[in-house]
Amino acid sequence: MLLDPIQDKPTLLIAGGGHIALPLVKLGAILGFRVVVLDDRQEYANRERFPEADMVICQDFDAALSKVKVTSSTYLIIVTRGHALDELVLRRTITSKAAYIGMIGSQTKIRTVFERLRKDGVPEEAIRRVYAPIGLDIGGETPEEIAVSIVAEIVKLRRGGSGDSLALREKTAIRSQRK
Repeated sequence: MLLDPIQDKPTLLIAGGGHIALPLVKLGAILGFRVVVLDDRQEYANRERFPEADMVICQDFDAALSKVKVTSSTYLIIVTRGHALDELVLRRTITSKAAYIGMIGSQTKIRTVFERLRKDGVPEEAIRRVYAPIGLDIGGETPEEIAVSIVAEIVKLRRGGSGDSLALREKTAIRSQRK
């Protein structure tokens, strides 16, 4: 059975149920997203761990992805427990219609994954669509701060924001008017 997202409600699809997923689910629910969590481990993919999620799917990632319809109102966050699983999810979704595909990882990991995708013939335009490393640079270190940076990037994209500091932008405008 394929699950269609509710028409007017964007879907936050989180691949990985680890420590970053916990605050991502809460933030997604607060912001009005339909939140779906995928993980292949029962201890990480269950209703007790994610009571705010609309759906939690506990299956291997390949099978779980076949149960979710990725549309132009899907915002995909790839934060699995390992490079191989991140790459698997990315390969399955990179040419989808998702509004956003973000993958966590170091520059080295991202470069390696992207090189393998290129070698396998994935179009460059599809690779350029991926937000990796994921999130806005707010200096986040904790899972909660990292989740805020990811969700901020999604809101920025969704609403057409710049990501600039509003206070700094206002101060710059005032200085320009004085000249």
